Amino acid sequence: MTKPYVFVVDDDEVVRVNIAKKLSRLDCTARAFESGEALMEFLKNHRDEPDVILVDYKMGGMDGVETLQAVRKMLSTPAVIFTAYEGLVDLQAVKQLGHCKVLLKTIDLSVLGCIVNEAMAERKMRQ
Repeated sequence: MTKPYVFVVDDDEVVRVNIAKKLSRLDCTARAFESGEALMEFLKNHRDEPDVILVDYKMGGMDGVETLQAVRKMLSTPAVIFTAYEGLVDLQAVKQLGHCKVLLKTIDLSVLGCIVNEAMAERKMRQ
Protein backbone atom coordinates (compact mmCIF):
# COMPACT_ATOMS: atom_id res chain seq x y z
CA MET A 1 0.00 0.00 0.00
CA THR A 2 1.26 3.48 -0.83
CA LYS A 3 1.78 6.19 1.73
CA PRO A 4 -1.17 8.51 2.23
CA TYR A 5 -0.68 11.69 0.18
CA VAL A 6 -1.92 14.91 1.78
CA PHE A 7 -2.02 18.53 0.61
CA VAL A 8 -1.77 21.17 3.35
CA VAL A 9 -2.81 24.75 2.52
CA ASP A 10 -2.26 27.47 5.10
CA ASP A 11 -0.91 31.01 4.84
CA ASP A 12 0.68 30.72 8.29
CA GLU A 13 4.09 29.12 7.77
CA VAL A 14 4.37 27.87 11.35
CA VAL A 15 1.01 26.08 11.17
CA ARG A 16 1.72 24.72 7.68
CA VAL A 17 5.12 23.31 8.66
CA ASN A 18 3.77 21.92 11.95
CA ILE A 19 0.97 20.02 10.22
CA ALA A 20 3.35 18.69 7.55
CA LYS A 21 5.72 17.44 10.29
CA LYS A 22 2.86 15.72 12.11
CA LEU A 23 1.79 14.06 8.87
CA SER A 24 5.35 12.88 8.31
CA ARG A 25 5.27 11.22 11.76
CA LEU A 26 2.14 9.41 10.59
CA ASP A 27 4.12 8.10 7.59
CA CYS A 28 2.27 10.34 5.14
CA THR A 29 3.65 12.23 2.19
CA ALA A 30 2.68 15.88 2.64
CA ARG A 31 2.89 18.68 0.10
CA ALA A 32 2.45 22.14 1.60
CA PHE A 33 1.15 25.31 -0.08
CA GLU A 34 1.19 28.86 1.29
CA SER A 35 -2.09 29.85 -0.39
CA GLY A 36 -5.07 28.67 -2.38
CA GLU A 37 -3.55 30.36 -5.40
CA ALA A 38 -0.30 28.37 -4.97
CA LEU A 39 -2.29 25.13 -4.82
CA MET A 40 -4.25 26.02 -7.95
CA GLU A 41 -1.05 26.93 -9.81
CA PHE A 42 0.41 23.56 -8.83
CA LEU A 43 -2.72 21.70 -9.97
CA LYS A 44 -2.63 23.45 -13.36
CA ASN A 45 0.82 22.00 -13.98
CA HIS A 46 0.56 18.61 -12.23
CA ARG A 47 -2.07 15.89 -12.20
CA ASP A 48 -1.38 14.85 -8.62
CA GLU A 49 -4.42 13.75 -6.69
CA PRO A 50 -3.96 13.62 -2.93
CA ASP A 51 -5.92 11.38 -0.60
CA VAL A 52 -7.08 14.39 1.40
CA ILE A 53 -6.67 18.17 1.34
CA LEU A 54 -6.31 20.13 4.59
CA VAL A 55 -7.00 23.82 4.09
CA ASP A 56 -7.19 26.81 6.41
CA TYR A 57 -10.55 28.59 6.39
CA LYS A 58 -9.28 32.15 6.68
CA MET A 59 -6.36 33.07 4.44
CA GLY A 60 -5.31 36.12 2.49
CA GLY A 61 -6.37 35.89 -1.14
CA MET A 62 -8.54 32.84 -1.71
CA ASP A 63 -10.03 31.59 1.55
CA GLY A 64 -10.51 27.89 2.28
CA VAL A 65 -13.99 27.64 0.74
CA GLU A 66 -12.94 29.51 -2.42
CA THR A 67 -9.88 27.29 -2.70
CA LEU A 68 -11.93 24.11 -2.44
CA GLN A 69 -14.55 25.43 -4.86
CA ALA A 70 -11.76 25.84 -7.42
CA VAL A 71 -10.26 22.44 -6.57
CA ARG A 72 -13.67 20.76 -6.98
CA LYS A 73 -13.65 21.76 -10.66
CA MET A 74 -10.71 19.35 -11.06
CA LEU A 75 -10.78 16.87 -8.17
CA SER A 76 -13.33 15.33 -5.82
CA THR A 77 -10.73 14.66 -3.14
CA PRO A 78 -12.03 14.62 0.46
CA ALA A 79 -11.13 17.80 2.30
CA VAL A 80 -10.96 19.24 5.79
CA ILE A 81 -11.22 22.93 6.52
CA PHE A 82 -9.54 23.89 9.76
CA THR A 83 -10.16 27.14 11.56
CA ALA A 84 -9.70 29.07 14.75
CA TYR A 85 -12.95 30.93 13.98
CA GLU A 86 -15.67 28.31 14.56
CA GLY A 87 -18.57 30.77 14.70
CA LEU A 88 -17.53 32.50 11.50
CA VAL A 89 -17.50 29.44 9.23
CA ASP A 90 -20.14 29.48 6.48
CA LEU A 91 -21.36 25.92 7.05
CA GLN A 92 -23.77 26.11 4.10
CA ALA A 93 -20.88 26.88 1.73
CA VAL A 94 -18.83 24.04 3.25
CA LYS A 95 -21.74 21.61 2.87
CA GLN A 96 -22.05 22.50 -0.82
CA LEU A 97 -18.44 21.47 -1.36
CA GLY A 98 -19.24 17.83 -0.58
CA HIS A 99 -16.73 15.45 1.05
CA CYS A 100 -15.65 18.23 3.42
CA LYS A 101 -15.45 18.55 7.20
CA VAL A 102 -14.64 21.46 9.50
CA LEU A 103 -12.22 21.11 12.41
CA LEU A 104 -10.96 23.58 14.97
CA LYS A 105 -7.26 24.40 15.19
CA THR A 106 -5.06 23.08 16.74
CA ILE A 107 -4.96 19.72 15.09
CA ASP A 108 -3.23 17.03 17.11
CA LEU A 109 -1.59 13.85 15.88
CA SER A 110 -4.50 11.56 16.74
CA VAL A 111 -6.98 13.77 14.87
CA LEU A 112 -4.69 13.86 11.84
CA GLY A 113 -4.42 10.09 11.99
CA CYS A 114 -8.20 9.75 11.94
CA ILE A 115 -8.50 12.17 9.01
CA VAL A 116 -5.93 10.26 6.97
CA ASN A 117 -7.44 6.86 7.81
CA GLU A 118 -10.92 8.03 6.78
CA ALA A 119 -9.56 9.44 3.52
CA MET A 120 -7.73 6.21 2.74
CA ALA A 121 -10.87 4.16 3.44
CA GLU A 122 -12.85 6.44 1.15
CA ARG A 123 -10.22 6.10 -1.54
CA LYS A 124 -10.42 2.31 -1.32
CA MET A 125 -14.18 2.45 -1.71
CA ARG A 126 -13.89 4.66 -4.81
CA GLN A 127 -11.50 2.21 -6.52
